[in-house]
Amino acid sequence: MQYGLPALATHPHDDGVLISSATVLDEVPDEVDVVVSLCLTGRTQIDPRLEHINFRLMDQAEPEQNPNLDFVLMDAARLVADLRDEGKTVLLHCAAAHSRTPTVATAYSMLREVELDDALPAVCGVLPAARPNRGFREALRRISVAR
Repeated sequence: MQYGLPALATHPHDDGVLISSATVLDEVPDEVDVVVSLCLTGRTQIDPRLEHINFRLMDQAEPEQNPNLDFVLMDAARLVADLRDEGKTVLLHCAAAHSRTPTVATAYSMLREVELDDALPAVCGVLPAARPNRGFREALRRISVAR
């Protein structure tokens, strides 16, 4: 939730990717083919007609909470890229769209050749309550340097 309100936005670099909080799962837009969850969801929370893929990504800055963080971020971003390359519309979400969703959405932009310094502000601009945690920002910087 964006301070109690549902968050739903079109990814600033790909209109086939929607980024949101989990509150949107109650009414997933009709164009969505696949839901990519970056947080826990209830067993009946996702419409069974939709493809659903989960990632284990804790909304914590401490490295021990997210072993192999850089890999997980890029794995999730690559999954979104692969789904888009298949022509699918993707809903990428976490609980509140504050940290996990904007971080993976930024990593996805970086895969699509957008520089970190352009990608992160653009993603956060469409999710105004987005504030990726320190650990996630550091991981994005490492990924950016390694590219």
